[in-house]
Amino acid sequence: MPAGVRRQRCGLLLVPDFSLIALSSVVDPLRLANAALGENAYEYVILAERRESVASSDGIRVLPDTDLAERSRYDAVFVIGPNPLPAASNPALSSWLRRQAARGAALAGVDTGTFLLAQAGLMEGYRCTIQRIGKCIRPRLRCTTRFGHSRALRFQFDGAQCSLCCPTSRYW
Repeated sequence: MPAGVRRQRCGLLLVPDFSLIALSSVVDPLRLANAALGENAYEYVILAERRESVASSDGIRVLPDTDLAERSRYDAVFVIGPNPLPAASNPALSSWLRRQAARGAALAGVDTGTFLLAQAGLMEGYRCTIQRIGKCIRPRLRCTTRFGHSRALRFQFDGAQCSLCCPTSRYW
């Protein structure tokens, strides 16, 4: 790694019923960026609320590397959203996301992960797209039909579109 450039640590947060295609659309661009650079510029860590396997929307289970109780710092956190959306919010998850934002982590909602960022109050005043759902869930959440919006350390991608425009810049 060149002098003065440090590895970017990315947390990939899985919630029950997450989409495998959404997960792979984040992992593969990071993996390919590492391969193209010839170094591990991007480290990715699979996270979950607890350190136990998390079932994807198609039933395949993934064992996380760590859980939210570990006090790790991340340069970016990708929230891999669930399908279907849960009926109730998750206060522990929302609190953890707010702590990551306060520490300066870039936050990315992938697939329906933007809803979880919105539930945590982290999308207020930001523009985003909403996958397969034509209305906003929060009054001040500005929705659009364009994909891949980013501003001030908030990124949002719908499903597999993430692989088209994932922010794999070393200078988020």
